[in-house]
Amino acid sequence: MRRRCHPRLRQPGLVQVGIPFSGHVQAHQAGRLLVGAGNRAVVSRAEEDVVIDRWSTDCRMAVVRIDQEYLENQVRAVEAIHERPEEPFTVLALAQLAGVSVRTLQAGFRRYLDCTPLAYLRAVRLARAHEDLRAADPGVTTVSQVAYRWGFVHLGRFAADYRTRYHTTPARTLKSGTADGPRPSP
Repeated sequence: MRRRCHPRLRQPGLVQVGIPFSGHVQAHQAGRLLVGAGNRAVVSRAEEDVVIDRWSTDCRMAVVRIDQEYLENQVRAVEAIHERPEEPFTVLALAQLAGVSVRTLQAGFRRYLDCTPLAYLRAVRLARAHEDLRAADPGVTTVSQVAYRWGFVHLGRFAADYRTRYHTTPARTLKSGTADGPRPSP
């Protein structure tokens, strides 16, 4: 699949960032391999086409276009969230990490990710909790353990957010090993 860039968006200095919440994607641009999975974002030049070679069926990704200079500051906060989502980040701590003011950080997240920094952090944590629930042994692991591990202290809110995003309950995912079907038998 070729992802074409609209001519109006072919501006030098703009970069395109694909931030995976789950799954993986492999693509190339001008002979350069681009791989996104886990906490690794795909960064490409916005003025050139990207060819997607592989896209896993469970891949969920946010793609944004950002001015290069702005990206260098904002991406530090995004990287920190992906590298250490279990940390109790505050907006101030993320802004300090990015080397920008709180207001600049919030404006950047709103403009490019269409959410607040803490909403983005919750989305990443929810994706990690989903991965853990799918991989966990229901005889050993509980939904509460997974939720607490990823910083969710209000279990009712966690379950509601989980149901909204994955259209199933965390307990059902834990029991089946996947939101889409039964756990394979040994």
